[in-house]
Amino acid sequence: MRRVGRVVCDLAVVNGDQQQAACRKQSDGGRERPLRAGRAVEADQYRAVGERTVLSNQALRPGGRLVQLVWQVPTVNPWFLDFTNALAAGRPLPTPPVDAPAPFSLSDPQRMDQLLVKSGFSTARFEALYAPMHFGADADQAYGFVAGMLDWMLDGLDDTSRARALSDLRMTIRAHETGDGVLYPSATWLVTATLRQIG
Repeated sequence: MRRVGRVVCDLAVVNGDQQQAACRKQSDGGRERPLRAGRAVEADQYRAVGERTVLSNQALRPGGRLVQLVWQVPTVNPWFLDFTNALAAGRPLPTPPVDAPAPFSLSDPQRMDQLLVKSGFSTARFEALYAPMHFGADADQAYGFVAGMLDWMLDGLDDTSRARALSDLRMTIRAHETGDGVLYPSATWLVTATLRQIG
């Protein structure tokens, strides 16, 4: 965590799981700590990125910095494509509207920048990050985690299709098992922007 010299932190962090954290200086030497957590992506994303993410939590003063980690597009996140293709079991999957609250709704830098600027921030800076994503110590652990997390995708399947989907899921997970666990390539944007001065 960053150390700051102000009572109110000049840094707010929002991660890719759509959780937000506001920070405030502790009395024991200035370390930051989370105060609140909540959904950062809503149908009204201008409000979510601006007011709710930062201003309503009083996490930033003018000149303070927002740091947010968001996914890049699904085509450079094969874990998402492999999991959803397996559990689709041959069904066509609808594409969520770009303004819907979804994991990749902020993956377009131009759109993300527009959201931030309209919410009172400076033009954003985007740094592309690429790293292995760890889903479990071995294939069995990763399979249990992913199958539990995405079990809603099996709704409406008959027994045969359900068995096929889970078999395909287990197959892709086993194909990514390494000595360091089950790893898939992943790609994110590290987004930074500054809250503009008022007036």
